[in-house]
Amino acid sequence: YLQIAGFGSAIADSWQDLLLQLQHQSVDLVLFCGDPAIAFTRLLQPDQADQLAALPAKPPMLFWHTPPHRSRADQQARKQFETWWGRKVQILPPTLSMPELLAKVSQVLTGHQHRN
Repeated sequence: YLQIAGFGSAIADSWQDLLLQLQHQSVDLVLFCGDPAIAFTRLLQPDQADQLAALPAKPPMLFWHTPPHRSRADQQARKQFETWWGRKVQILPPTLSMPELLAKVSQVLTGHQHRN
């Protein structure tokens, strides 16, 4: 859907894959589909966290399809991500349709480009 909408996209299966893409390609936005608490605590290893945190340019980060019953845990994870990532992290409601998601991605990218 992202490519059809005109956005460049790539899939990273691990934090290491994401790190490589951030180091070697132009990444404008990181979009996670899943639970931010799981992403932060289970997927991010200390050495990878240090490498990702040291990147000079960090794109916006969005989470989509988070379980609605976990809002408190998600907000704690969002704060952890913001502290580590060094910029605002947005958690999108799981009820967003694909057109709404694409509109949000476009909005975030437009705002990001104006700041750079």
